[in-house]
Amino acid sequence: MSVHPYFEYLIFDLDGVLIDSSPCHRVAYQMLWDKLGIHGPEYDTIAGKRTVEVVSTITRSLEPTEAEINEWVMSKQKMARQEMKHDFKVCSGAVEIINKLHADGWRMSVATGASRESAVDEVVVVVSPDGFDLAQEHFCDSVLSVKIAVQEKPTGMLGCNT
Repeated sequence: MSVHPYFEYLIFDLDGVLIDSSPCHRVAYQMLWDKLGIHGPEYDTIAGKRTVEVVSTITRSLEPTEAEINEWVMSKQKMARQEMKHDFKVCSGAVEIINKLHADGWRMSVATGASRESAVDEVVVVVSPDGFDLAQEHFCDSVLSVKIAVQEKPTGMLGCNT
């Protein structure tokens, strides 16, 4: 049964809508650039872009192999997940909106362009100060991870007010 005549299901983007993972990705990229001994771009210029494309472009002068690029991408993603364990922010209003929609009977899922590993880690730690846990409360039917995104996020579509 739908609570709206035209919509039956809501799908929320995770990054920038429910959580603000930018600080974690900013740190992870900087750690990668430091590890590789190169100067990377300002995070704001690469935010929302596919990690593989950013790493491929920025490390071009190192002439890396595809295997090296993949290793660096996995390393950056792992560092970002580590950062999220201690520097994680739920977007302002997200908890209240999810609670209200759930109470009103909406079915919901979370979608992300992040890897499956990152998506699961991020959803598991979407916890508000009042103890709301997106995964534990079963407010979402599923987590949709689009590991192979064909396009980055549109400019201007990033960020949330935390």
